[in-house]
Amino acid sequence: MYLDMLKLMIALAFVALAMQNSRAAEWCVARPEAPEGELQIGLDFACRGRNGWCSHIQPGQSCYLPNTVKDHASYAYNIYYQFNKHGPDGGKACFFNGTGMIVHSEPTVCIPI
Repeated sequence: MYLDMLKLMIALAFVALAMQNSRAAEWCVARPEAPEGELQIGLDFACRGRNGWCSHIQPGQSCYLPNTVKDHASYAYNIYYQFNKHGPDGGKACFFNGTGMIVHSEPTVCIPI
């Protein structure tokens, strides 16, 4: 009986760990239907005074292309989110006035080289 209880506890621990890991991978991206003007406001906010976070989406840099507001916003939103998701406003770190959204599968957002 003790051995069966131990096996059950180990199985439950693995299930809990698997559930925790499945929630760990989160990215923040621009909503596809968001208006470009609203995305630009969010992009400006995410990049403002952030110690070069957005330097990779400047002309000639590694993440400049594709050169769309949506792609640049997704890049900036995700960096902002990754640095702020555990802060006091973590639940709002991907809001960007409703233009950001959390995804659980890795998006095609540029990773700076």
